[in-house]
Amino acid sequence: MDPGAPASWPLLDGLSRPAVVTDEQGAVVFVNARAEAFWGFTLAEVAGRAVGEVLHVRLPGEASLEEWVRAVVRPALAMGAPVPVTVTGCDGRPHRVDVTGMWETRDDGRYAVLTFSEQGARAEPRVAPSGLRDPATGLLNFHPRTPEYRYWDARSGALVLFDLDALREVNALYGLHAGDTILAVAGRAVAAEAPPHALAARCGDDELVLILGGVDAGSANEVASRVRVRMEQAASAAGVLAAPRLHSGAAAFGPGSLEGALQEAKDALYQQRGVLLRARGGGRVVLTREGAAALQQPGGERTATAPGAFSSKFTTGFDRHFRQAYARSVEQAREFVAFVDPEPGSAVVEVGAGSGRITLDGGLAARVGREGQLLVTDPSPAQLQVARNRAEELGFDWVRFVCAPVEALPVAPGTADLCLGSTFLHFTEPSEAIRAMARVVRVGGRVAVSAGADIEWPPAWQEILAPVYRALELHGQSFALFTPRPALEEAFQAVGLVVDRAVQSTERVDYGSAEGAVAVWRQTRLVPLMLRRLPREATRAVEEAFEARLRDVWEAQAAEDLMLNISVVHLMGHREG
Repeated sequence: MDPGAPASWPLLDGLSRPAVVTDEQGAVVFVNARAEAFWGFTLAEVAGRAVGEVLHVRLPGEASLEEWVRAVVRPALAMGAPVPVTVTGCDGRPHRVDVTGMWETRDDGRYAVLTFSEQGARAEPRVAPSGLRDPATGLLNFHPRTPEYRYWDARSGALVLFDLDALREVNALYGLHAGDTILAVAGRAVAAEAPPHALAARCGDDELVLILGGVDAGSANEVASRVRVRMEQAASAAGVLAAPRLHSGAAAFGPGSLEGALQEAKDALYQQRGVLLRARGGGRVVLTREGAAALQQPGGERTATAPGAFSSKFTTGFDRHFRQAYARSVEQAREFVAFVDPEPGSAVVEVGAGSGRITLDGGLAARVGREGQLLVTDPSPAQLQVARNRAEELGFDWVRFVCAPVEALPVAPGTADLCLGSTFLHFTEPSEAIRAMARVVRVGGRVAVSAGADIEWPPAWQEILAPVYRALELHGQSFALFTPRPALEEAFQAVGLVVDRAVQSTERVDYGSAEGAVAVWRQTRLVPLMLRRLPREATRAVEEAFEARLRDVWEAQAAEDLMLNISVVHLMGHREG
């Protein structure tokens, strides 16, 4: 079929907002009726022309169309984010619009599908009021306040919960009309496979439920398989573009247990999508789609981008130097785990885990136990791989690994029982890191950090740090490495965490030699951390001067003069409702 024919793009042709389709080279192959009316042209007039010329896009600044598409449009569309632009309509006036798009691969090629909406347009609710039949699916609405819910909660049977994966992305691209078309197809598929006396209903924004009396979960799953086949056939026959896949989860229920069965079915659904890490003790960690993908390749291909992140490769002898400098490292890791006191069988997320100091040496994985679930994250693929190898050797199969910085944890909000991390905050913007940790725990869930709060710099170290002091002063910046305890407690409170406990202690650091100090400081990138707000070209020379001065001063000083005392705080809080 000719890709330029309106019949090839049925959802776009009936869309109430302008829509344009281009080939991979950016040539227009289709515009819908709304686009023709908005810009005042016909498909025949613009087919084959460059999309930027056809749409009269006003570019920001002095950028060329090619530069703007490469730098702004393609990255935004790849992430599903709208791009604000100004276009000129047939009325000759500028219009501020949001462009949303995606790539659509068909048998005859790969196309870019773009839709345009006026900025600030209000999204219309799709779900009908309580007690009414849902207009999008044709099914009843189902929730605890409906008579149908009370009826089934008094009986026994099994239910299937269906979820339309990526329906929100379809709505963003094609509009609510397209989402309702897909919901209608799914609703008809569920209703068609429902046995007599079963209930087919809509129970959420993109969730449908089928409740069957007197059957087990296995029988319900058989019905779910038939629904998925019918859904795919109906979507194909209707020419639906990029139809979301229908996922499902089934669970049995008895009198009074319908609520629990719905949650069990939702967990099974998440498991099918590969985004649920469920602890046998009851807790769960729900990953985002990106997290589920990253879980398949622990350590991943990601590289750390934060200024203070560990480099992707270890310097020779780093582990030996680190253990020498921090002689009580393992003991302190165990003290932090004891302070947190994780519940066996809980669902836990650890951030900034490195090579496993808290996870394995500190005993966190053992405390969570086989009945629990532990998701370990770090921005360094190399360090994470070391931790993963060690966990595999120990047989800790309930520990999972995802390469991610704490500021971008690929975990759904409000799911984990506990989120914790040690000796990582100075690599981040602490307030943002704590906000991210608070986001992933459930109401009542806990957040715990162990972090440097202050450091004593003896005269010898102040001489070593002189190049750093001068560079910061030259750029109007103040010297800092750690966040003081009062500021950490304020950061907890700012994101709705109630501080429950705090313990402060002093850690003695003895690098042993100049080479040991250089190895640890270079690997942990402490100088770039101190200079993180300076231009990058200014930091390299400072690092070289710092290392040269460290070696010179070390030769002239007694070992005792070069030891450091670091104040460390353990902080624990819980998330209020």
